[in-house]
Amino acid sequence: MNPSLPQTTVPVSRMRPLLWTLALTITVAVVTHASTRAVADAEATETAPPSVARFRLEQRVGRFYRPHVAAPFTGWVTDHFKGGAVSLRSAVVYGQLHGLSEGRFTNGVVEVSEHFSHGLPDGTRTTWHPNGKKRSEGRLVAGQQQGTYRQWTEQGTLAAEAEFKDGKPHGISRAWHPSGCLKAEALMKHGEVVTRHFYPDGEQREPTLLAGTPTP
Repeated sequence: MNPSLPQTTVPVSRMRPLLWTLALTITVAVVTHASTRAVADAEATETAPPSVARFRLEQRVGRFYRPHVAAPFTGWVTDHFKGGAVSLRSAVVYGQLHGLSEGRFTNGVVEVSEHFSHGLPDGTRTTWHPNGKKRSEGRLVAGQQQGTYRQWTEQGTLAAEAEFKDGKPHGISRAWHPSGCLKAEALMKHGEVVTRHFYPDGEQREPTLLAGTPTP
């Protein structure tokens, strides 16, 4: 016959200090976790670029500033619709547009997306129709249109195409009727018309001017 194991009873007077110690340990752990999380959230907020509505900023000599602040503003500048939704969001560095700038229609569809460099448009600029179809696309360098610029209808068909140099039409420019027939074409040189032709809808489908850019 196996003897039964002895049963040990812990007095209540000895259990209370153990319970207090356990409760204190749990409380310290919870407070420590909360404090660490709060510090991390605060640091993330401090390092994230601020976003400020444009009407809260002022311009001085072509740069954005916070009122009563000597240093130019760096962060995101926003505009809003009456309902509060963001209509425009632009990156600003040292008071100047620098980086992505994006505007939206009231339905949330992107209306325009472009990049700036030290206050000037620089890079691809794309616009869209409210239905989401691309409206136009071109490239700017230091604020001037360069290369091929195109426009499309709300149905997605090509409406116009032109070559640019230093911000002026330079080369072949063409426009199309909604039917897809050629509407007009011109040969441009530094913004001046060299020759041009207009066509009634349905008369001409193929270009008559040779593609290319006139000599400088």
